[in-house]
Amino acid sequence: MHWLWKLILVVVMGKWLFGRDENDKVIRVMEIVNYFEEEIELEDVRGLVINLPHQPGIYGWYFNPVPPKVPHGDCTRVNGWTLLYVGIATKDIRQRILDEHFHGNAYGSTLRLSLGCLLTDILSIQLRRIGRSRKRLTFGQTGEVKLSEWMAKHARVAWRGNNELFQDKRFLKKLERLIVQERYSLPLNMNHNKKHPFYAQLKKIRKDCRKKALRS
Repeated sequence: MHWLWKLILVVVMGKWLFGRDENDKVIRVMEIVNYFEEEIELEDVRGLVINLPHQPGIYGWYFNPVPPKVPHGDCTRVNGWTLLYVGIATKDIRQRILDEHFHGNAYGSTLRLSLGCLLTDILSIQLRRIGRSRKRLTFGQTGEVKLSEWMAKHARVAWRGNNELFQDKRFLKKLERLIVQERYSLPLNMNHNKKHPFYAQLKKIRKDCRKKALRS
């Protein structure tokens, strides 16, 4: 019955977020919301160069194994991979997934920042300042390469695009809020996720990494 109550809550929250006059959108969005727990074929991020379009969309990151310290008992699993993060791209899903999350750095991707801080000891990497900036922090060129290599081996992606609803940025942001707050347990999401049991711990881990970087 747990899944039934969750579904009812998602529908109720959907109507509250999108408005009673947008009930048609709520019905259509249920299929999108439930997509990340279906028996879908997760994609190797290295092969997404061919498939990803330059358009708005929504995506989920799955991991195997789960990074250390991350609780995942309530997380969604698909074919042995655990869903830990869902994000939106209001402009270009290809750029967001490939250029920022996979090939980018910790300064431009909150997912990379969290993963790097959790994998500091395993990958022997450390957050550090770029130049004299107190805001631009990355794991350095070598560290970012190590992180990308780890993601290539241990992360998979599911995504949805080609939907006219995604052209509305406000709709996408409401959809993200609904998914994070009411539909899935997503320990690596920070936005809209303060009530998650892992939020405070992950925030502290990231804060400690930043403090160490600024002292060095």
